[in-house]
Amino acid sequence: MAGAFTEEEKKLMSKKVTKNEMLIEFKTILDEMYATAERKNHDYAGNEDPLSNLERSANMGIPPWKGIVIRLGDKYSRLESFCRQGELRVKDESVEDTFMDNANYSILGLILYRKWRKRNNFFINTVSGIDAASTAVNNDDSVIPSAPPGGFIS
Repeated sequence: MAGAFTEEEKKLMSKKVTKNEMLIEFKTILDEMYATAERKNHDYAGNEDPLSNLERSANMGIPPWKGIVIRLGDKYSRLESFCRQGELRVKDESVEDTFMDNANYSILGLILYRKWRKRNNFFINTVSGIDAASTAVNNDDSVIPSAPPGGFIS
């Protein structure tokens, strides 16, 4: 029967983990993520411009952080397929590797998103003459300029 667990599996799943055990494992995984990111960055981009491979999507009009979302979708699809089928045919990337890639892509996406936001806020503020201190950002990332000293010029 699909989805049925053996008694041994049920026993393993019912074992509680302490907060300290969880945090130790969390830190171990973060260290693994860092090492993986460092190795892959060496192979994909190098030290001179470590985000260059991820920023290539801008050449096609796709902001790099959105390019990361596409990559995350691919990795998520791989995990979803594994959940449905119970196996992966490409053996040189394990389920753990895919989770690790998802986590690292998420962090890289956040780095690129912050870079994009910073660049766009600078551009908006420079072009409009609005001081960055007088600019707010909505949750949907649209910029809400407050009136600069002297008001807006119409």
